[in-house]
Amino acid sequence: MINSTTFIIAFIGSLLAAIEDLKTTEIPDEIPFMMSTLGVFYWYIYSLNIGGFQPLLLSLATGLVLLAFGWLLYLGGQWGGGDAKVLAGIGFLMPFYSWFTMGMVSLYVTFVINLFLVGSAYMIFYTLVIGFIDKKVFPAFVKSVRGDIKIVFGIPIISLMVVVLILNTVGFIEPLMLMSTFLISLFITLFWKYAKTIEDVAFKRRIPVSKLREGDVLFESKKWIGLTKEEVRKIKKTRKSVVIKEGVRFAPAFPLALIITYYLGNILLFLVIQ
Repeated sequence: MINSTTFIIAFIGSLLAAIEDLKTTEIPDEIPFMMSTLGVFYWYIYSLNIGGFQPLLLSLATGLVLLAFGWLLYLGGQWGGGDAKVLAGIGFLMPFYSWFTMGMVSLYVTFVINLFLVGSAYMIFYTLVIGFIDKKVFPAFVKSVRGDIKIVFGIPIISLMVVVLILNTVGFIEPLMLMSTFLISLFITLFWKYAKTIEDVAFKRRIPVSKLREGDVLFESKKWIGLTKEEVRKIKKTRKSVVIKEGVRFAPAFPLALIITYYLGNILLFLVIQ
């Protein structure tokens, strides 16, 4: 059962983080810090009331595990540091419990599954909107596909051949499965090319250092971390212009995933049952 109090705090906190992310591309540290603090404090008081510290320990363990997981994505350049901290804040707030009668599974496993499913759909929608707004994206995408036409069709063909070999070993070949394999592989390959085009065309821009501000991310940076005021000041003294990168504002996926987790549980199981 999801605790309603901590769910509301997690939802409001992640919603505020999403709004800030969309407005400024940066999540203030105060938001995930407050989420984490309120989570630990809530489960500390709860543990005192029931005379056992298992809820508090579970809150600490869940928050730290999710922080480590999010930080790995941050170090890999997939997330911003703010995203990792918001994920940890949700973990400290909501460490509890089952999502399906088949077994008792920690809530954060369900939430992480939902987060990446919702996040994937959200990112596809976000990049499609960006491509529609920026008129330079589509011509660049077509040029990229034409330049790598062997790769674009080679990957689906190789995937199809692998599936055929596997099915031959079991003596079963289903034409619909072969067609699905080819089309899905082609879609994934094309979307990969499209995402790379978005990154190179729409998410990269050169600006004069006079317009550089705290929170901007240099294109040369391997990690997704915004510049500090001191770093901005130093850059303005040594350069005339810089290339900054933008990206998908991922934070809105957090409140969306929370709502789905609260009302539907594990979205994969929900879709299968339906």
